[in-house]
Amino acid sequence: MYTWDVAPTEPLSPITDALLAAIRLNPKPVQAPTPRTTEFISPDGRVSVQVLLRKAYDLAPQLGRNNTGFKLATWLRDNGYPRDEAFNVLLEYCHHEQGNTKHLYTASEAAANVRSA
Repeated sequence: MYTWDVAPTEPLSPITDALLAAIRLNPKPVQAPTPRTTEFISPDGRVSVQVLLRKAYDLAPQLGRNNTGFKLATWLRDNGYPRDEAFNVLLEYCHHEQGNTKHLYTASEAAANVRSA
């Protein structure tokens, strides 16, 4: 049952037969929500390291190696990876980026990014 918080100042107009017929004849279909894809989710409910690394590799040319390293560290933090595990992932990112830039992304930069995240 509906209860008014504030009573209307004018009487409500009754619904017309035409409108009532249109509502009944053409009900808007209700779609079930799209299920969340789980192909990138690890069994413990976190986004997998490989997905995060792939995302970082794709982002590095636009953001730069160090900014992307920090971004990767925050993604790992947000997904509940402990610092030691995050550092190992950043080392993998370091190794990948060695051949992609003139300036190396070092283990000490990776450690600083994990601490800062």
